[in-house]
Amino acid sequence: MGHRNQFPALLAYRYSCDIRVLRMMRERTMGNSVTQLYKKLQEQHSEAWLQRVLQYLTASSQLPDLPKPKWLLAVYARDVIGRLHLVKAKITSIFGSVLKMQCFP
Repeated sequence: MGHRNQFPALLAYRYSCDIRVLRMMRERTMGNSVTQLYKKLQEQHSEAWLQRVLQYLTASSQLPDLPKPKWLLAVYARDVIGRLHLVKAKITSIFGSVLKMQCFP
C-alpha cells in the first residue's frame, strides 16, 4: 500500500488511470453519470492541450533579435585584442626574415 500511494495512477493490464479520475468517479454516486464525468474530463483535457499548444506556439514563433553591427564589431575587436600578441609575433617573424634576406643576400 505504501508504494502504491506514491504513484498517481492505478495500473491495469494495458491502461492506467489517474487517481484524480478515480476520485471523480467516487463522486459519481451522488447523481452524476459517467457521461457527465466523460464530458468533464474531455473539457479539462482540451483546456490543458490548448494551453500547451499556446505555450509552444508563443515560444517557437518569436525569433530572437539579431545583434546590431556595432556589437558585432565590438566582439570582433575583443577577439583581435585577445590574440594581438600572436599577430604581432607573426608579423615580426615574417618581416624579420624578409629584411634579413634583403640585407644579407
